[in-house]
Amino acid sequence: MNDFNNILYNLNQEPIEFNDYKYFDYGMRANVYKKENIVLKIYKSDCLYKYYIKKDLFNKLKELNDKNIVKLYNYYYFLNSSINKILPIDAYTMNYIKNDNINLLTINKEYLLNTIDSLENTCYNLSKNKIEIHDAHHSNIIFNNNGASIIDVDSFLLDKLRSTKKILLHNKKELLYYIKSKLKNEYYNLSEVENFYKLEKYLSFNLKNNITDEIDKIYKEDTFYNSLKKYI
Repeated sequence: MNDFNNILYNLNQEPIEFNDYKYFDYGMRANVYKKENIVLKIYKSDCLYKYYIKKDLFNKLKELNDKNIVKLYNYYYFLNSSINKILPIDAYTMNYIKNDNINLLTINKEYLLNTIDSLENTCYNLSKNKIEIHDAHHSNIIFNNNGASIIDVDSFLLDKLRSTKKILLHNKKELLYYIKSKLKNEYYNLSEVENFYKLEKYLSFNLKNNITDEIDKIYKEDTFYNSLKKYI
């Protein structure tokens, strides 16, 4: 049922052709196709519905259009049927964000501080709209010349029952984990001794300590961004 034949259907049961889209990438739960600056994400046939992005969440994120979250366009279905209104989304389009491969360990301090401040604004924006961040992982966020962009929002949740205060606390921890995960991943990828000393100087870590343990200490701080800033 999930075989992509270049035609999908919108909510009005109108066929939409994607002939010019070329296979681009894949993940555990979806295949990705691309045309210029637009990406088409199609869930795999063995992907459980609980991992599909929910329609109300999709619409809310599209409405918010937060600068640090990938821009969403439209969602589609495999079936040409009126029951699509009650079915999960099969595919959707979003903006393609180029990865400039910026290394947080070697980038200038001002860039990182500005990016953290911008992510903090995103955190408040999502929280006041009852949106919870989930699946914070270094592969789901891109740091490029324009700042940070969260590119995978499938696991986000729209929780209207939970208080904004609790959602905010949760989101702060998740956003910090994005940064922590990115820092750890880039630290593990360092191969030159020179870069290691750059890291020690830049983050003011003591070489006698385990750097990843120090990052863990940052993560446990309640004050979140302020506690992170004092390390950089």
